[in-house]
Amino acid sequence: MPVIIIVNVIVSLSLILGGYVMKFRIKDNSDTSIGFRTEKALKNNETWLFANRTCGKIWLVSGISSFILSVAAAVFINNLSLVILGLQISEIIFSALYVENQLKNKYH
Repeated sequence: MPVIIIVNVIVSLSLILGGYVMKFRIKDNSDTSIGFRTEKALKNNETWLFANRTCGKIWLVSGISSFILSVAAAVFINNLSLVILGLQISEIIFSALYVENQLKNKYH
């Protein structure tokens, strides 16, 4: 189980770092090769910023909460680690689907 806990912490920190970069550091779609890069998001700079700010916020919140849960699971409940890993994967998939849906609704 310690390997799962380490993976949970790494995924949590990756979500936090990625969320921070998307929300606060990305200025436009020409200055970076990272970020929320889908056809709808790359349509123009406004959709690019909206997608990255929205996804960045989701990743920050999920990363911080899953980090706290991962540390708590490491200290208190070992069996919770696999559940947390499943939640982290679900958060990543959810954020992509949510942002794509928001782009479709807001920018047709």
